[in-house]
Amino acid sequence: MKTFKKHLLPTAYCLLLTSISFSATRYVSLDGNHIPPFISWEDAATNIQIAVDWSNDDDVILVSNGVYSAGGALYGFVTNRVYVDGEITIQSLAGPKKTFGSSQK
Repeated sequence: MKTFKKHLLPTAYCLLLTSISFSATRYVSLDGNHIPPFISWEDAATNIQIAVDWSNDDDVILVSNGVYSAGGALYGFVTNRVYVDGEITIQSLAGPKKTFGSSQK
């Protein structure tokens, strides 16, 4: 019985840690180096969709100013600049007047 009690707390702690997910902040910038997992401005993704694809639920994606005309995903018969299938937050630094997607190349 002592052995059981001795290992119960460490085992419960390990199970708790494996069930907790940590959110990350990922960065997108037209000037980034595009180095996954995009967790700094220097290594930022150069298109929003790639950062979304690398994200997990509860992650935040910060997007620098610019016109993003690359990336996107096919959903059914429609191609979108960004397709999000999860619970993430995408936020521009200076708002939609300074950061937006374009279908023109």
